Amino acid sequence: MTAIYYHLFYLYPLSSWINKYLKSQSSSYARKNSLYEKACREIGEYTREPVETVKEKHKKGTGENQATAIFEHQNRITSESVENFYKEYSYYLYELPLWNAERARPYYLWRVIKPYILQYSYKKILDYGGGAGDLCLELASQGLDVAYYDISRPLQEFVNWRFTRRTIHMLMYNDPEQIIEPFDCVVSFDVFEHLKDLPGRLDIISPKIKKGGSLIFSGAFSGGSLHLEENEIYNDFKAMDPLLTSRGFRFLKKFAQFYFYEKFSNP
Repeated sequence: MTAIYYHLFYLYPLSSWINKYLKSQSSSYARKNSLYEKACREIGEYTREPVETVKEKHKKGTGENQATAIFEHQNRITSESVENFYKEYSYYLYELPLWNAERARPYYLWRVIKPYILQYSYKKILDYGGGAGDLCLELASQGLDVAYYDISRPLQEFVNWRFTRRTIHMLMYNDPEQIIEPFDCVVSFDVFEHLKDLPGRLDIISPKIKKGGSLIFSGAFSGGSLHLEENEIYNDFKAMDPLLTSRGFRFLKKFAQFYFYEKFSNP
């Protein structure tokens, strides 16, 4: 398919059936390629645990982890406590790769953003809040120049191991100050709802994007658990859009829960 065809087909849907189709195709892709089992084996190889132990730890979820207790009283939560939580929280080592594998989510995300990336000929991409590195691996396999950013120490070590064993060289950041050259595009999925002081974070992200570049993110700002209540207001486009326009972005389009913004100025 040409970039124009992808653009028309995916980014101007008449109904939600296109998104449902993409999710269905991705789930079929995951089953056909046994992605969950492969991810379990890879985690087990890294942690030196049997596959069944990996599966059991994944099934336990966050319920028995006392570290998540800070989110039960969000009126008292601080930026420092949230940052320290994500720096050290080890359960994501099991949860994120397996959650992504079950749904072939990186494959799905690539199909969502592909028409946009092709249309604007973007090559240099930063995955902000890259987690277990699954999307970075998918984008790298598509020939893009991808970089990874996340503050989690357990995930950084795992991701570095994953990249190395695949002989993939990829820039990895754990501090925005390390990022000198701006990117064509920053993608950030399932991240913004976890960030304390989202406006302040957008102040940091904006300079990392070239003029004429883009920010693509997901907007699932409700649901409780580890999602911060202070960010629920951004479910309303009227609250989210001014945050971005005041930082040099303009809204282009929305597909499902994904927002596409262009960087048009440097405020």
